[in-house]
Amino acid sequence: SPVGLTDDGSHHLFAFVEGEGVVGTRTARRIYREGWMAFIPADEWHWHGAAQDHFMTHLTMYEAPADGPETTWGEQVTDAEYLATPTEAVP
Repeated sequence: SPVGLTDDGSHHLFAFVEGEGVVGTRTARRIYREGWMAFIPADEWHWHGAAQDHFMTHLTMYEAPADGPETTWGEQVTDAEYLATPTEAVP
């Protein structure tokens, strides 16, 4: 299956290199395509992965804290969260 997910964390910027990806927050779920970028504010709960039936390659850029873990992992994303209808279009 081309679907791959990561749990919520503390990343800041995603650059989608190829394929189609999805980023979910507590209030939105957005599809991103090749060449698009997603910005997640610091400390905003989120998850990201390949969109359903797609492969996706992305670069993640964030500033690592001086002390402590770089990522705080949350609970596993549910199928309902992953498969939900996108809440808005990304230009």
